[in-house]
Amino acid sequence: MASSSSKLCGSCKFRQITSAAMFWCTTCDEGLCSQCVEHHKTNKASRTHQSIPISMYINVESFSSSFKQECEKHEEKKIFYCPDHEITTCRLCIQENHWLCSGLKPIIEVARHAKNSVDLLDVETGFEELGKTLEELKKNRTQNISEIKDDKKTIHTKIESLREQFDKHLDDIESSIFKDLDTYANWNLSEGHQLLSDLKEKEQSIEQTRTIINMIKQINDGLSDVQVFLITKEFRTKLHELEKWSSAICQLDASKVTSLQLKINPNIEKMFSELRSYVQLQVYRKSCQINVRAWEQKRAQVNVPTIISIKSRNIDNIQLILERTFLLTKDTHRGCIIVPDGRMVFALCFANQLSVYKKDGMISTHIKVEKCPNDLAVINNNTVAVSCRDSKLINIVNIDEEIVKQSIDVGGACHGLSYYKSKLYVLVKNKGICEFNLDGCLYRTILKDVPDSNDYLSIDNDKFVYTSNECAWNCNILCCDLSGKQIWQSPFADSGITVDQFGNYFAAHYWSNTLKIISTDGKRVKDLLSKRDGISRPEGLYFDKSNNTLLVTCERGMAALYRVI
Repeated sequence: MASSSSKLCGSCKFRQITSAAMFWCTTCDEGLCSQCVEHHKTNKASRTHQSIPISMYINVESFSSSFKQECEKHEEKKIFYCPDHEITTCRLCIQENHWLCSGLKPIIEVARHAKNSVDLLDVETGFEELGKTLEELKKNRTQNISEIKDDKKTIHTKIESLREQFDKHLDDIESSIFKDLDTYANWNLSEGHQLLSDLKEKEQSIEQTRTIINMIKQINDGLSDVQVFLITKEFRTKLHELEKWSSAICQLDASKVTSLQLKINPNIEKMFSELRSYVQLQVYRKSCQINVRAWEQKRAQVNVPTIISIKSRNIDNIQLILERTFLLTKDTHRGCIIVPDGRMVFALCFANQLSVYKKDGMISTHIKVEKCPNDLAVINNNTVAVSCRDSKLINIVNIDEEIVKQSIDVGGACHGLSYYKSKLYVLVKNKGICEFNLDGCLYRTILKDVPDSNDYLSIDNDKFVYTSNECAWNCNILCCDLSGKQIWQSPFADSGITVDQFGNYFAAHYWSNTLKIISTDGKRVKDLLSKRDGISRPEGLYFDKSNNTLLVTCERGMAALYRVI
């Protein structure tokens, strides 16, 4: 008889026999005794199932939910992966929550070769590097605590040396100063100790996770590709949560380098009666210089081949069919987008506003934004971002509430804008491509030569593509990787840019009144539209991957929607 705490054989239990499980089938998610496992391996329906020793399963049981391939809500098998939400879904989940999502793929296709991919190793490296970052933070805090103590001693010495110059009046002031000093020092020391305690807890959590990852790697042969893929996604989610926590910690006052200083006015001897007002304790904080995401930036500089690739499409076979044209509000128009529910949003440069149009081309509303809106990016169904060149800001706009919810100061004239993997990327004059999160935190700046012009930016498949329009005789479209290394450059376009699902680029050439399609390697180009087709001074472009449509905006207020075939 097996003990009550052991895992039981599922097949024997079904036959009302109590047998201890010696193996665990990760496909069936149940235990098997030594006899049943042999039948399991030879049965036609289960001979391809993966099984592992029960001792190994117990070690990773806390993550066993990641192995499961059934939807907890609908109890159906998860068969699709949604790249927009980075989750696996069943058939009913798609109907309820993902019908607007683009790029849905069968999970079997996405998970192919997962056991041999670098993704799990990448997550493990992430936890390892994050652990090193927390260790660096601990050392930094320990050193600063020592510095605070030294500062306190130094100030004590200074005050005691001053006391020799004064008589009874100094006795009263001394008590007050020491009280303030203790308050400031103790408060900062307490803050530092608390942060160290939090860092130690997170460090333990990371070490536990790394241990579990090592265990999973040991049983890699006993898991399916899908299970490894699901486990990896689980760990990556935890990694992102810890990264977000670490990034937030670095922004706290407690992470800033603190020092205690005593300011002494040189005229103190002449103003003896007002001594207290001339002796003040101050707390100076310098921003934390530890970069939590440094390892990801290093990784971006390495060209790691991806396992899942999208089939290419020859640009010679791409054509446009006009679905509708419509006149916009009279103004100079720049960027344009289509949100998931089909509404179209346009940036009106001189009116300092966004115009929202319904799917049928009828005006819905106008929303005031900062000066000179240029390019747009879709965040979700009711939220968009717009770069406002003259205000040097990115506005986050809720188009349902018709208000600017947040402004992000980018520190320079900004133009092209794109939203990719929960980050905003913007072209900033004399700086380059700046990466922000939605809270306005600057993660990094990719140094590029960005002129003061109405340029546009698009990101897809870990590549930046942007236009540079200095003047009519010096226009280019450039492509670089996420580290900023240039891949190709050509003079084919100078204005709006957008990418299709195959990696080809729709690009506008403002000065020649043409719309072009450029191959993913930048070597081939084809004219799709010209002035004969009503294209005059084209600006904004947006390709809607979910509907295979292309929105084109011309500077003086004409827009057109095309079906891409």
